[in-house]
Amino acid sequence: MSRRNHDLSEEIRAYWGRRAESFDQSFAHAIAEGAEFLAWAQEIGRLLPPPPARVLELGCGTGEVTRVILSLGHQVTGLDFTPEMLERARVKHAGNAQVRFYLADAQNTMEPDGSYDAVIARHLTWTLTDPRAAYSDWLRVLRPGGRVVLFDGDWARENRLTRTLSPVIRWLGRNLPPDPVDEEMTKRHNAIMASLPYGGGLSADRLVSDLQDAGFVEVSVHSHARVTRGMGKNAPLARRLGLRRWQRFIVSASAPYS
Repeated sequence: MSRRNHDLSEEIRAYWGRRAESFDQSFAHAIAEGAEFLAWAQEIGRLLPPPPARVLELGCGTGEVTRVILSLGHQVTGLDFTPEMLERARVKHAGNAQVRFYLADAQNTMEPDGSYDAVIARHLTWTLTDPRAAYSDWLRVLRPGGRVVLFDGDWARENRLTRTLSPVIRWLGRNLPPDPVDEEMTKRHNAIMASLPYGGGLSADRLVSDLQDAGFVEVSVHSHARVTRGMGKNAPLARRLGLRRWQRFIVSASAPYS
């Protein structure tokens, strides 16, 4: 990894370390029980191998998606390179023998070859400083026929309709609790994004192409609509409209058998 990427990686680590304390308070980060949890479980359950599978969760954060994967009967290894995030995940899942957490870079997992049935990540792919290295490593740790499932979106290019409606959305949400991310953190987020390979916007088509170039097969795009509806099921109108600001998608792929 270049010196520039090393410096950028440390900035990303510091940013998410600051975000850890309030991460679950931000809308669409914590997974609410009920309709939202069910929507995530249905989509993840459809795309992962049958349980019990060995699943490597990349960028596990505070362990929210971990809850869903565990509920489906899988064994989970949660990886994150932010100690503050991992601390909260360990507390959340204390005593559960079906999950372990460790500190590492998702681009260099340090796990044995062919040791997982599936690799999964939510909102991680756009943060990669070296996507080619990451995809090569994910392919390496998967068994032949193993699956990678990536939930992500284009966080750089806002939907034209919601951009037009942004004054209305702000007015509708005027009495909602403010997002814990302040102006300073927003500026840091935007500066980091601008320096990333996918900083100009990650599309499903580009992710498909990059995974194919890395050697994955059976690469497919899936609708995020069911999960999005679940996320907004019991949310105020301003929050539901806000979910439409970005193009969200799911991409899955398989490791070849030979």
